[in-house]
Amino acid sequence: MRLWGELPRSQLLQKLADCDVLMHPSLHDSGGWVCLEAMAAGLPVICLDVGGPALQVNGDTGYKVTARSPRQAVEDLAAALVRLSRDRALCSKMGDAGRRRISEHFNWEIKGLGMAQVYAAVTAVRNPNDGVEAVTLIERLDQQRHVGKA
Repeated sequence: MRLWGELPRSQLLQKLADCDVLMHPSLHDSGGWVCLEAMAAGLPVICLDVGGPALQVNGDTGYKVTARSPRQAVEDLAAALVRLSRDRALCSKMGDAGRRRISEHFNWEIKGLGMAQVYAAVTAVRNPNDGVEAVTLIERLDQQRHVGKA
């Protein structure tokens, strides 16, 4: 383990790419980017099962440790780190799963479509004669997206 102190973003991302695992034992992180950046870089993540990291990381992408007591949390974090250090194939598998999770759930196009679905549900207009929904915003966005790819 090395502590680098404050680094410019470009150097930070290079240092991250040189790592094998991200250990993120924060008790009070509401959803920072560090776990997502590590998964995007193909690293498994070991974190506490609290806050934002608990929502970002899953069993395929790393280990989430319950924090019942300081001693137990430290022991379980260490055990997860030892498991990954001894099983390079698992480390690689979790890193690949992290990249997939980022591309499938944490990219702006998917976030935008999700928001469009929420707006569509809120603004959908029903025809009083037959109860069939008019074309919703999400359908229009999806049609525009497919037209651009044709």
